[in-house]
Amino acid sequence: MVELKSMPETAPLYPNPPIKYENAELLASMFTLKKGIAEKIIPEPLKAGPANLGLIVIAYYPKTSIGPYYESFLWIQATHENQMGFYCPYIYVTTDASLAAGREIWGFPKKIAEISINKENNKITGLVKRKDVELIKIEANIIGEGTLPEIPKRVYTLKQMIRGDGTDYDMKYIVATDLEWTVCLVYTSPSPRDLS
Repeated sequence: MVELKSMPETAPLYPNPPIKYENAELLASMFTLKKGIAEKIIPEPLKAGPANLGLIVIAYYPKTSIGPYYESFLWIQATHENQMGFYCPYIYVTTDASLAAGREIWGFPKKIAEISINKENNKITGLVKRKDVELIKIEANIIGEGTLPEIPKRVYTLKQMIRGDGTDYDMKYIVATDLEWTVCLVYTSPSPRDLS
């Protein structure tokens, strides 16, 4: 295997992919977007998915190849060349290594934010703040164990970098990333108490 290095070459910020995760904890909510919203967000050549589904997640990754960190993302159902997946327009993380790896390798539009997940008895609250502005808040009451609905494991991103002279893009194209995960335990909530 070829040894590749991220910048700076003498002290790389992150290791070669794949990035591995263990014992991840996710607070997730699926919802339906109002008609016409997905089309305003999803870039060409992607197309909005038929169900107008959205998925918002606040996650804690205690053990990964790039260290522990929190993450929150929005996915919107999308298709590309008849392949169903999700487009990721927004994603927030808490460490520089996770931000750089996500942006540089896969084109995830990551930004740094303050992210937390608090569990108290049967209540879970996830919060995302950036520059003192509350961006996402999910509150849910656990009622028992459940199952994860079948969703596509393909995520589309728009990977783009502007030239140094500001005249054009050095690169601009769609990236399709196929994720793999194994679900160990799912709790269910009747519906989020607050999804804002």
